Amino acid sequence: MTKLMDYPKRFFYSLILGAVLLLSTSSFALASNEINNPGGHTTIENALEIPANKETYAEVDPTNLSQWLKHRFYINGFTNGSNYEWYKVYLDYGDNYLTCNGGSFKATIKDPDNNVIKGFSDTVYMNNDRTSEAKKFYAPKSGYYYVGIKGLAGASVKYTFLIGNPMHYLNTLTLRYSSKIELKDRRKYTVRFDAQNASVPDDAVVYSISNGNGVGIASLHIVNNGNNQSTDIYYRESDIEHLLVNNMKVKSIWTVTYTGVRTKTFTPILELNYIYALKSGSPLKRTD
Repeated sequence: MTKLMDYPKRFFYSLILGAVLLLSTSSFALASNEINNPGGHTTIENALEIPANKETYAEVDPTNLSQWLKHRFYINGFTNGSNYEWYKVYLDYGDNYLTCNGGSFKATIKDPDNNVIKGFSDTVYMNNDRTSEAKKFYAPKSGYYYVGIKGLAGASVKYTFLIGNPMHYLNTLTLRYSSKIELKDRRKYTVRFDAQNASVPDDAVVYSISNGNGVGIASLHIVNNGNNQSTDIYYRESDIEHLLVNNMKVKSIWTVTYTGVRTKTFTPILELNYIYALKSGSPLKRTD
């Protein structure tokens, strides 16, 4: 009988990833930090004050979902095409993000001086594929900003949004070498995986690496050529964790030196598990 402990760690990460994607794309409402607007905040003067989203990738532990989500704040409400629902939120100057979900709606954002943020006058979010979407804007100074949400038609629609820092997502990029290699007992073989043009965000950072080649390998010495950081996976280990501190960008050349424990012919595979901030558009689909 297969015991639970016999499954590789990446199996459990895939379960966690599935839960995160469910929370992040299908239903914001499952999150732990929610503010439900009862309605009636139809003017800036009586806007409902809400917290900004404060999550950062440095605080994310992919194995601890509750710790991650405590920094994330979701705002839920209902609106129609007749009136705006207004919110008041303190934002730091610089780049900020409005992440939208739920029914389709339009949003207006005003700065502390009551000026409409460029590009955010009745900006429309169309939920055509039941996923979230991030819209970036620049806050010219720190202070209280006002967000107005309004439906596209007369019928009431449920909406959800976050504002402030972008949401973060997990994904996996699987790298496959172009040919098979023969790794012999106690011999080394070095290959290079080029992920510089991979279809991932430029700031995607690796949090763990999985050995996709199974048994018969004594060790993998892995070097990220982008910042010359390295790590190792040893015999009987399926992956190496807690790599965020190394700040290894996915889009890089990865050099892997395999050491054999017996003769083995295989096509080298490296699985990069990464985190990224959703700064525009919708979340990536899995690439493994």
